[in-house]
Amino acid sequence: MILFVSNSPFLGGAEHYLLDIIGLVKKDFKVKVACPAGLVADEVKKLGVESVEIDIGSTLGRFRGFNLFNLRNVFRVSRLRSLLQELLREDPNLLVHTQDYKEMVLFTLAARGLPVKLLYVQHVILPTWLKKNPFVLKYLRSIWDRQDQIVTVSDSVKKDLVEAGVNTEKINRVYNGIDLELFKPFPAQEKRDLRKKYNLEGKLTVGINGRIAWGKGQDVLLLAMSEILKKVPNAHALFVGTGSTFRQGPLDNIVAKNNLKSKVTFFGSWPREKIPEFYALTDVVALPSLSEGLPLTILEAMASGIPCVGTKIAGIPEEIVDGKSGFLMQERTPKELAKLCIKLLSDGKLREKFGKEGRLIVEERFDKKLMVKNMSKLYQQLLGAS
Repeated sequence: MILFVSNSPFLGGAEHYLLDIIGLVKKDFKVKVACPAGLVADEVKKLGVESVEIDIGSTLGRFRGFNLFNLRNVFRVSRLRSLLQELLREDPNLLVHTQDYKEMVLFTLAARGLPVKLLYVQHVILPTWLKKNPFVLKYLRSIWDRQDQIVTVSDSVKKDLVEAGVNTEKINRVYNGIDLELFKPFPAQEKRDLRKKYNLEGKLTVGINGRIAWGKGQDVLLLAMSEILKKVPNAHALFVGTGSTFRQGPLDNIVAKNNLKSKVTFFGSWPREKIPEFYALTDVVALPSLSEGLPLTILEAMASGIPCVGTKIAGIPEEIVDGKSGFLMQERTPKELAKLCIKLLSDGKLREKFGKEGRLIVEERFDKKLMVKNMSKLYQQLLGAS
């Protein structure tokens, strides 16, 4: 049995990654999901997979809910241990798949002395606060050492873990993958119909799909819009994602200060199955973020035939081939983002060329079926070794 763990209140890239894997491996493995009630549990139910409700506290905020001195974690570990013992009675061949620091720590402690295999997925570069805290980093190394397998979603994330002291022999890089049937270029007429539906006829659009937060760079795109509009007066920025606090504060202030209200559309949260429409509405996808692993939105856009502009961080350069399927930029540089967006928005043939190349790259390296095949091999190796 595989117990997949997700403590997130959001449906972001990491959660869709997990749901994609669950949906495809459930036919070959007995699976359950440990998660709190909420969005993830609802999606798990749609997959026809049994979920077990857990409460391990928040993983939000600067320290991702990671506090070694929180006594409540002692009781949480005890409850998780009882859960693992119950699952072992049901199936003595048990693998626990986690993908968050707190999940990994608490389940690793709960599994002490039990015949449970542990697999952890690292999605992003280690945050600065962790790298600068030698005590926490040393403790996490001891937890990483107790994992039977560690998976990273990009070579850059693997390199980051190795530099942090993780045994390279424990780490396998398995690229994220996406559904190439769901994300594909829209026929021209359907794109025109969609743009008419959303009052975007005659607009050249730049969009970001992702949780609205400072590190994702929505503010960088808004700051770039003033420069973009000087050269491309019919430009329009599109945003899909949740995150009301940041939206109502800094982003709305930038919109008001730069008189961008008529040049920006915030769509809010869209269900997964509707996201392909976002790419059909978008001429260029931007991701000027500060922290990533291997962002799905870049892969989705490339699969949809849309050129991308992203920062030179983490796994983004492993997705975008600079000058071939999109452009790479430095962090927090609105003027550079504006320059690159102007270049793409002003040249339809270049957008088409980059879009076709991006689709080929995703087909070759980032197909969801390939990701699941590689993860299934790891699951089989671990369960077979029990």
